[in-house]
Amino acid sequence: MAQDDLDFRIKVLTIGVSYLAIVTFFWAIPTVFGLKISGWILFIIAILGAIALWAFLRLKPNSPLRVYRYITRTALRGYFLLRGSSKRNFGADALRLIGTIGLILSASQFYRRNGDLTTPYRVVFLGSVICVLYHAVIHPLIRPRPWEIDYDERKLLLASALNNAAACVEGTATHNRIVNIELNALSAIKSYLEFTVFDTQRSNFGVNLIVKDPGQTERLICIQRAVRSSGRDVPTYYAADTMKAARKALETGEVYYNGRYSREEKDYQMVWLIPLPSPDRSENTNLDLVAIDSRRRRHLDLRDDRKALLRNLSPYLAALGLSLSLRRAYNIWDELP
Repeated sequence: MAQDDLDFRIKVLTIGVSYLAIVTFFWAIPTVFGLKISGWILFIIAILGAIALWAFLRLKPNSPLRVYRYITRTALRGYFLLRGSSKRNFGADALRLIGTIGLILSASQFYRRNGDLTTPYRVVFLGSVICVLYHAVIHPLIRPRPWEIDYDERKLLLASALNNAAACVEGTATHNRIVNIELNALSAIKSYLEFTVFDTQRSNFGVNLIVKDPGQTERLICIQRAVRSSGRDVPTYYAADTMKAARKALETGEVYYNGRYSREEKDYQMVWLIPLPSPDRSENTNLDLVAIDSRRRRHLDLRDDRKALLRNLSPYLAALGLSLSLRRAYNIWDELP
């Protein structure tokens, strides 16, 4: 399922629940204070609830397990909570669940007592309404920007990378154009990784482009990073014999992953190395790789061993391969950033 499509459907459901919660809140005030409840208000609540349910079911025609898929989305937040997911988002989801359960219990007690609620259930009812309203009204105002914005930005980043590549082919390959290709592709990779594990902190992943030094083959160079932070500037030079995993990935062409990486001088605890074979070089020859690290241990421990993730990253990896081919074709190495 497309990311923007999923987020839109989740948003529709949230809007439906929001309207239902707001109307319920205005109905709760006279109920709590023992005032007479208008039949029109109950009728409006029923109509809005039916609309919310219809919208949820109607907008998921290809999924026989509609409710299951929605619950799975919330469960994933909990699954990735300890690997970088925002605690605020997970807390809001938990409040919504608690509020929904409280509303169901209060409604059951309300109809069982013929329109009356005992004092404890009035407290439960008001607390449940507040929980649901927090998720529907307050949380969207303070949460990080939604994933659909990142989805659109990734499209623009890839388009910008391809435009710069076309300018290099049709005109002159310049250092700035090649750098733009690489930075856009690396930024898009970082964005997609964060979406994959719901990492709304956006400060855990690092995405680096590493190549063999054209002048000294026993040395590796990190020529670009998705986010340049203090102490991790480019270019950074490494002796190949001190980076055994990277050297093995380059020699074998196999992807390397270590979710429990540990070195005293490093602040990250996960490493994923992806070799970049280029179509203009001999088969099974790799001179470059994308090195992904994270401050979260086991941050990319996915059920399918990251196979689907690697397929989704392939357009950005291809853009990096094109950029490096241009570097070699025009011999642009003396202007490393």
